[in-house]
Amino acid sequence: MVLGFLVALFAIAFSLYISVVYDKEQARAVDEARVKAESLFDLNTAIFTHFRDKIRPKNMQIMHDISAEAFDPAIMSSFFTVREINKLYNALNSEQYHYRICTINSRVLDDEADAYEAEIITFFNANRTENERNGVRIIDGKAYYTILRPFRPVGTSCLACHSTPESAPADLVAQYGRQLGFNWPEGQIISAASVRVPLTEAYAVADHVAKASSYFFLVFLCLLLSLTGMLLNVLILQPLKRAKIVAKRIADDPTQNMGERVPSPKGRELAEFAQAFNSMADTLAKERALLDARVAERTRELAEANGKLQRLSERDGLTGLYNRRKFDLAYATAWDNALKQRQPLSIILLDVDDFKNYNDQYGHQAGDDCLRQVAEVLETTVRGPDALAARYGGEEFVVILPGLTGQAARTLAQEICRVVAGKGVCHAKTGAPSIVTISAGVAGQIPEAGETAEHMLEKADAVLYVAKASGKNCCILAD
Repeated sequence: MVLGFLVALFAIAFSLYISVVYDKEQARAVDEARVKAESLFDLNTAIFTHFRDKIRPKNMQIMHDISAEAFDPAIMSSFFTVREINKLYNALNSEQYHYRICTINSRVLDDEADAYEAEIITFFNANRTENERNGVRIIDGKAYYTILRPFRPVGTSCLACHSTPESAPADLVAQYGRQLGFNWPEGQIISAASVRVPLTEAYAVADHVAKASSYFFLVFLCLLLSLTGMLLNVLILQPLKRAKIVAKRIADDPTQNMGERVPSPKGRELAEFAQAFNSMADTLAKERALLDARVAERTRELAEANGKLQRLSERDGLTGLYNRRKFDLAYATAWDNALKQRQPLSIILLDVDDFKNYNDQYGHQAGDDCLRQVAEVLETTVRGPDALAARYGGEEFVVILPGLTGQAARTLAQEICRVVAGKGVCHAKTGAPSIVTISAGVAGQIPEAGETAEHMLEKADAVLYVAKASGKNCCILAD
């Protein structure tokens, strides 16, 4: 884009420059032609005036004295004299300028006004204050600078030869005929002095200068574009390409490449860019390390929070044992495992004896403390990697014992009842002994296909009620 912009800019500048140079060269050629044309015009006007005012009257008097019918254009016609002098001049000079008195209805073909000149002569007649028309004319494909000035109107002295054939010298009529050059009205502008200076060679010089300038600018433009392209590549494109490669590597694998640096290029602006890029990369590397540390810390904190939340969702808020929801999930899992592995599974349902009376006697706060002490006994007596003690609801507790038979579970239940009674927590609103006791219902079996875990739980619940009805502080194993 930069090179294209430079090409367009120089093309515009080049075109304008060549146009200006060409126009100036042409203007200079026209100015030189104007000076030369005016000099030639003044010279020929002086010759014409001198011949017409000084020589011609004397010649006319001499010829009249000799014979009124005699006429010799060489000594009597100012037009003839000027025409002959310019022929001699052009023969001696290579510039081939053109000077003549162009006339409407001229007796000499070379002096006859062309259409353009006749139009200008008519214009001078209509505008007597105008005394010159000049400019560049193209004649037969060639350029000329031209000046036309009105010749003085027909005077009385002119009528001797230009009024009628009968009034003109006989020799004049015999030489030129009776048609051309007569009937000139007095006071009318019939002729105009015309100077033409050729511009072909001058324009050729202008073309040469324009072409030479074109070649110079073309070479200069090629060198400039080559140098500019090389400098752009070395000083800008290559450093930017290196920066792009580093940036892409960082984007593709920020863990490995974060903090990679760009070599410092030449040039203040790009060096500052590289420095800023490297500073950004270092900052991003530090920020990423800090972010990774924060993410790791937050992940750990989140894991801990999730663990706490998981524990809270599984634990009973009062006793710290697993809650009913955790029991349901664990019991279903234990049943499925025992069914698949053909292993025994036992369950113990425990209930605090006369707990309602205890609450009424000692208050709910004391009741909560009583339940917490029972939970402590369960936590210390229930062992095994898969065993689980949970609060079943209210003053009821439940223990899951994978791998234990019913008899082994009953033995553990008796131990739990013994330890609870051994704490000696006073309970005045119960039978002898007057301490807090618990009753337990135990069920155990090897699960069979078609049976359900709920059925074994129902059996344990049924024998629990039997135990409570049998005097409490005892445990019964279901059949």
